[in-house]
Amino acid sequence: MMLKVTILETKGASSVTMIKKELEGMLADRFQRLFRKTQSLKADIFGVGQLFRSKIPRDRLDHWRTDYYPTIKMTIRFHVIIQNEGLLKTKS
Repeated sequence: MMLKVTILETKGASSVTMIKKELEGMLADRFQRLFRKTQSLKADIFGVGQLFRSKIPRDRLDHWRTDYYPTIKMTIRFHVIIQNEGLLKTKS
């Protein structure tokens, strides 16, 4: 997922590269926690089931949320573009 962000302030003297890396890691971790929580609640809010609908036999579709959804592993990578970094007091 690509995000364009504007950072208004920072703590300490962090480089733009370090800020991007930390933000990408933090977003990926938060997404994983959110996805695991939705799995535990059997709530397919991201519509993952639609990707497997044609691959699961019709008679097993009723068991999608109990048999398949809890075991899915989802990975997402974030690519952060920091726009308007002119206001930051950072090391380049």
